Amino acid sequence: MELRQAKPVDPDVAEFLADVDRGLQPHLKSALERIPDLHPLKEGLTYQVMSGGKRIRAALCVTSSEVFGADGSRALDFAATIEHLQNFTLIHDDIADGDTQRRYASPSGNVSEWPTALILGTPLPCLRPWNSGF
Repeated sequence: MELRQAKPVDPDVAEFLADVDRGLQPHLKSALERIPDLHPLKEGLTYQVMSGGKRIRAALCVTSSEVFGADGSRALDFAATIEHLQNFTLIHDDIADGDTQRRYASPSGNVSEWPTALILGTPLPCLRPWNSGF
């Protein structure tokens, strides 16, 4: 399989995405603090949620908020929820497709068995921030 190399991102877009990611970090970490310290649950979820990504969906959430005149930082709880849902779908997609790598690494923090990955992916939609209002 041939890997295509992504085109460079416009510097302003890259800076905006980095700003959104920095703003999301406290919201993502706060949600992970509610996960019991059970192996491999806490480790696997922390890896999946904090392993990065472009945060395009979260950026769209923030931008949509700003388009309608709200402060984009007020949308970060919702943006974090979107990221949790995205991670949920990524894990379950990897299971369905039998994928063994994501971003050149093992998906879900080196979890090699799909039952464990399934257990890791299932609670992700529940990680919505408590103060998000939904």
